[in-house]
Amino acid sequence: MFRSNQVLCATKLIRQFARISQELQDDPQALLITQKGKDPLVLVNAEIFEDLLHRRFEYEAIDWNTTTDEADL
Repeated sequence: MFRSNQVLCATKLIRQFARISQELQDDPQALLITQKGKDPLVLVNAEIFEDLLHRRFEYEAIDWNTTTDEADL
């Protein structure tokens, strides 16, 4: 869930990019970027992104093992 200070429009991101990027360096967190007529985007720093990828690969490995175990039955 995103707090209200973590949701901003794309225009604000562009206008205040330097300040926002500094805040993300000081306090890593995810931001939800809204765009008119488009799907929202989630902005995270590299550390958070790597953690998300690691978790996804773990889940896929668990799912893959479950699928192959069921196929052996």
